[in-house]
Amino acid sequence: MPVLTVSDLSIGYVTDRGETNRVVRDVSIELIPGQILGLVGESGSGKSTLAIAASGYRTRGIRILNGQSVLETTDLLKLRRERLQSVWGKKISFVPQNSGTALNPAITVGRQMTQPLRRHTKLSAKGAYDRVVELLQLVGIPNPEQAWRRYPHQYSGGQQQRIALALAVSCRPKVLILDEPTSSLDVITQRHVNKLICDFVSKYDIAGLYISHDLSVISKVAYRVGVMRNGRIVESGMVRELFDQPNHEYTRELLAAVPTIPQRATKAHLKRGKSTLRASCSAINKETDARERDNLLDICNASILYKGAEKAAVQDVSFQVRPGEIVGIVGESGSGKSSLLRAIAGLHDLHTGELRYKGEAIPSSISKRDRAVKRGIQLAFQNPDAVLNPRHTVFEILQRPIRLHRNDVPKAQEVEVILQLLRSIQLPESMLKRFPPQLSGGQRQRVALARAFATQPELLLCDEVTSALDVTVQARIVQLIKNLSEQFSSAVIFVSHDIGLVSQIASRIVVMQFGEVTEIGFAEDILYAPQHPYTTSLIDAVPKSSLRSQILESALVG
Repeated sequence: MPVLTVSDLSIGYVTDRGETNRVVRDVSIELIPGQILGLVGESGSGKSTLAIAASGYRTRGIRILNGQSVLETTDLLKLRRERLQSVWGKKISFVPQNSGTALNPAITVGRQMTQPLRRHTKLSAKGAYDRVVELLQLVGIPNPEQAWRRYPHQYSGGQQQRIALALAVSCRPKVLILDEPTSSLDVITQRHVNKLICDFVSKYDIAGLYISHDLSVISKVAYRVGVMRNGRIVESGMVRELFDQPNHEYTRELLAAVPTIPQRATKAHLKRGKSTLRASCSAINKETDARERDNLLDICNASILYKGAEKAAVQDVSFQVRPGEIVGIVGESGSGKSSLLRAIAGLHDLHTGELRYKGEAIPSSISKRDRAVKRGIQLAFQNPDAVLNPRHTVFEILQRPIRLHRNDVPKAQEVEVILQLLRSIQLPESMLKRFPPQLSGGQRQRVALARAFATQPELLLCDEVTSALDVTVQARIVQLIKNLSEQFSSAVIFVSHDIGLVSQIASRIVVMQFGEVTEIGFAEDILYAPQHPYTTSLIDAVPKSSLRSQILESALVG
């Protein structure tokens, strides 16, 4: 029997004018113990809104228009917050996409994990300690006893997500809601975390709701799946049956949009030339040095060491970026990709090594760089909320970098330049008056890209800018970056844990592991003739043919 039954649920958001914008429309789902229901759909389809409201939680401005969400025999939508607080964590738990929102940065991991145990169970202090250590061991956290003294930021992103999962299941809830829990993780860490989720659901007989834009992930964890679009479930059924014979056009569109590596490796590709390992800048001969002057960016023996760390986060990395070129950097969580990108942007100091921009050495710190370098190198973050002021309209967000860095744009022409930017990211003029919270995730990322391109940069740094987006929006953002790169003649460094996605945009690929570059080469050479075992493992995790075949294989193995 289902432990949570959502019936005819409709949800709306109240606008500034007092109108109700309906975002979930008459949705019904059942969550059964020991099974996971997958929920897929594009950004803005209502997946997260449905899941959060089903738990009884209501954010500001949300309005339940009709329907029920019954946990065992209790309608959560009728409970007051005081009663709900006795349910949250004990009977129903939530794992968000960003583990940073689940873990308090000011409290040690050990202390915050004991809080729900002391509140919802009769465990003694010693019993709570033992339970926490056991859970941290189960999710693969090294030296779990040290968690009592360590803070969340002292763990990697993958480890933080494991801790958030351990926290969610600590009281052995009846229902576990997972909102894109692995979308920002590399494929290897993603595989480990998803296995843990399946193990917990099976071991504790939990009813799971797993929200994801990644259909291949859903195929590995879910028993049943529902496809959402425009607030409705347009198709649902058993995973194998639905993906084998999708009836709805939108389901077929989602299947077609998943990044894959085509199986077309031939002898011609293998003869093209093998990928190369990194070369030290100090070893470049005079002939090569002459060519280096034509590079836009040279990263020379760069190392990054965080305060208090025993090992460098980035170790002796060297590669070049040419004008107008798109270079991809791939690797698992903790490989040093984002640390390197932030150092190029001037947000981390180099421990050793050098950065050369257009042939000239530039300071590590952005505060010491001149205005031309600041304008020429722009960074697009994984989370657009990190750069979009929620109190500024889209117009104001795009206007600021133009006023700061574009001496060639007089005030009288600002509106036209902003409209051109808006057309470049394929958003209507009506969006200029909106605030970031009024936009979908994909729309916010488009605005963040427009903000970065507003300065007409020579180098754009993209740090996992598509990891939180569904496959259809992801494909549009990748194409958008390619179009903007061509339009503004900008070079791009595109960081992602998905080598299949990187292969669709980059001409060259840099592979990183444990802070070091293991392989560099042309995209085709990396994909079809990898020289390092780690590169092979990344490629093996990406669909090589139709996703439907892969999903059927996963369902049969499962």
